[in-house]
Parts: sequence; structure tokens; C-alpha cells
Amino acid sequence: MGVVSRVLQAMGASVLLVAMSFAPQSGYAVDRYIDAIDDPGRWIIGNPLAEALIGLQQIARSGGYTQVPEGRTLRPGERGVAIEFLDRRLREGGDLVAARPDPGLFDPVLERAVLAFQARHGLEVDGLVGRQTLAALNAPVERLIDRVLVNLARLDDAPDVSTGKVVMVNLPEYRLRAYDDGEVVLAMNVIVGRRSWETPVLSTTITHLILNPTWTVPPGILTRTVAPAMLAGEDYLSEHELAPVSPLIDVATIDWQSVAAGARTVDGELLRLRQAPGPTNPLGRYRFHMPNSDHIFLHDTNEPELFDRRVRALSSGCVRLGDPQALAAFVAGDAEDAYWRRYDTDPGWSYRWILLEEPVPVHLLYHTVWVDDRGVLQVRPDIYGWDRTAIAALDTGLQVYSG
Repeated sequence: MGVVSRVLQAMGASVLLVAMSFAPQSGYAVDRYIDAIDDPGRWIIGNPLAEALIGLQQIARSGGYTQVPEGRTLRPGERGVAIEFLDRRLREGGDLVAARPDPGLFDPVLERAVLAFQARHGLEVDGLVGRQTLAALNAPVERLIDRVLVNLARLDDAPDVSTGKVVMVNLPEYRLRAYDDGEVVLAMNVIVGRRSWETPVLSTTITHLILNPTWTVPPGILTRTVAPAMLAGEDYLSEHELAPVSPLIDVATIDWQSVAAGARTVDGELLRLRQAPGPTNPLGRYRFHMPNSDHIFLHDTNEPELFDRRVRALSSGCVRLGDPQALAAFVAGDAEDAYWRRYDTDPGWSYRWILLEEPVPVHLLYHTVWVDDRGVLQVRPDIYGWDRTAIAALDTGLQVYSG
């Protein structure tokens, strides 16, 4: 029996739910949530994700989702028994509502339902039922139920966006939203850290806007990228226009083996490598300074073509922005005569550090299942495996008491 099944069995009585939030590296508390609920209805009413949970549990009690037979890719215009199973499965998830006179035909109505399913699962939206779409269709409903429970626990840490300016990034969605008094006034695609360089969950404030920034190589990249490349004989520093910040460091004397092992000094001087502003700088024209111990920030990029990819876990931890100029206008003021606008397209790439009049809260979150503003259940891949870790903890540590 899944963890949520045990929770819902206890509903209607006093419930004590103990749930672990995230993997330790996610930035969330490692301790288990303890949420005493005297009135289970209070937990459900007004919470769209909790209401979706009840619907999923009903599907589980009815035997789970219809399984679409495996085989070749299903395409529009085709006919067969597998199409009938696909019809049933899409109706169970709410992606297909309209009546179809021929359930065995992959007609335009069914194609639109497949497109909707793919879009809300973060899949390639092509209308074809290939390997990845079939796997998502046939995933056990119990697995989705457990993921919903994990994401319900994460809502305990959801920030308040009802007052003032707030920036939120949902990492698995590769999406940033900016709120002003509770209204979304800006949204854009982002690039986040790849699996080996996970972007952490954190909350801080944007305090400065940096135009035409320099790039100082973070310690992790120095150890894991620069040093191995230099040891392999590559002229990495010249190719990336990097130079030591300290004039006392002679590049020829750097022991790259020691740097790869974690050394941070050369002859007593702190080793920091920096690239000047310019068209090859990986931070582009904008950096948004946000104090945190993980050295994470939001920034422009010199590789805008990467935004054409569907899976955008590609960075070394920082968050790259699809429209950094729009975010600059949001945090620093969008008036045409705003101070920062004098320099944002400076052909000379002059460095400018601009203090914001009011710091803007920013939150990096990890929500893989949620209900959007249209009431549609959205599901995204667990890009860092944090759902899987939390579910494992729930399976071994959940306690449900009823009385």
C-alpha cells in the first residue's frame, strides 16, 4: 500500500502525518514535517493539489490507470486496439473529454488530447505516442500519488507573493515568474543546473543589478572544470580569456594538480580567475546579485540558442535567464530614463554595479507536481531525483495515527 493510501485511509479521523521534505542537498529542512490535522477537511478544502490527490486516489481504488499496450509509435491517422486503450487512458487523466464516434481511430480530437498530455508532463509536444510519452502514460498512479504527497509537503515552504515584488523560479519547470502584489507580471524560460551541478533550493533577495559583469570562476568550476582541462594540456585560460585577479600570481607557477585537489592559494595568494566583460563572457550583459552561501545568481548568457531545448538542466548551478532585460526592468524600474538603462546596451561593455532602491525577494523552488491557474494538474520530470529520495524516506518513516 502506498504512503498516501495509508494517509487517506485515516482521513475522517484525527490524522498525524509525518513526511520528510527533501533530499538534504535540496536546501530544505531534513527533519520530517509533523502536521497535526484535527479536521482533515480543512487540509483539503481550498488546496487544489490536495483535491487532485483525492481524485488520484479514486483512480487507484478503481484499479489504476489503463495501460496502453507497448509497441511501435502511435501516430495520427492510425487505427487499432492500442488506440482504444489510449482513448481510455487520456479520459482517465482528464486530457480527453470530447466524444469520439470511433474510439479506435487516432483522429484530430485524440491528437489534441495527446498534445495536452505531453505539454502538462513536460514532454516533447509532437502528438506522437513514442517511448517517453508511453512511459508517462503507463506510470503507476500510485507513483504519482506519492509525488503529490511530497509536493504537498513542499507547499509548507511556499513563499508569500501577495505583497510587493517577488521573483520565483521553479527548477523542474525551467520557468521564472515575477509577481507584483500577487499578480504574475513577467514569466520566462530559464536554464538551471545539470544533474552533476544541481541548482539548490534557496530564498534570498536581489540586492544589486550588475550591467556588463565580469565573471569570476566559482570554486567548484575551478576544481572540476578548469584544473582538469589545464592538466589535460588544454590552453583553457587563454581560450576563455581568463586571468588571475591577483597580479602577484604567475600562471606558469600554478600547480593545477593541487588546484584539482581543492587548493585555493598559489604562493600564499588566493587563486581567483576572472574574465572581463564582453561578448564571450558567459554572464552576458546582466547579473542579478543575490547573497547566498552557494554562490548562485541569476544572469544573462552568451548561448541563447540553448533556450531552444526542451530539457534545460544545462548550467553549472546558476540560473540563466531567457529575458534578462525584462527582469532588470522589473527589479530596477522600467522607466525609460531609469539610471540603469543608460548602460544596458553600452557598446563599450562598461561595468556598472547598481544598488536597487528596494531588495527584491527571490525564491528557487523544486515543485514537480502542482495545479496551475487553469486548474490543470502539471507534472514535470524529477530532474535531480529529490522526489525519489523523499518518497523512499516516506516509505520507511511515515506514521499515520487515527483515532
